[in-house]
Amino acid sequence: MQQPGMIDGLGNDAPLRGHIASTARLASGAAALARGIEPRCAPLDEAWESWTEALGAWARRREMAVARVDAAVSRIEEADADWARSIHRCAPQLNWGTS
Repeated sequence: MQQPGMIDGLGNDAPLRGHIASTARLASGAAALARGIEPRCAPLDEAWESWTEALGAWARRREMAVARVDAAVSRIEEADADWARSIHRCAPQLNWGTS
């Protein structure tokens, strides 16, 4: 079962959106509280903490995904360069480019 604040797979930000929506609702309630009832609200503090944890987890997962894509692109570019060097070395033996 997915826990609040956990992002389920790359690109799925539904849990984060849920946290943002609940935080917005609590923030509007907190604004009413700030107008005179109470200066602090424990549910708001908990929601804020949960939201910032979810946002941090999402950012870390995104950074890891970007790093994996960058590494894959580097490997593809390296393999392409190796292939081009191999073809260049083999071309004279295969009589490529001599006609």
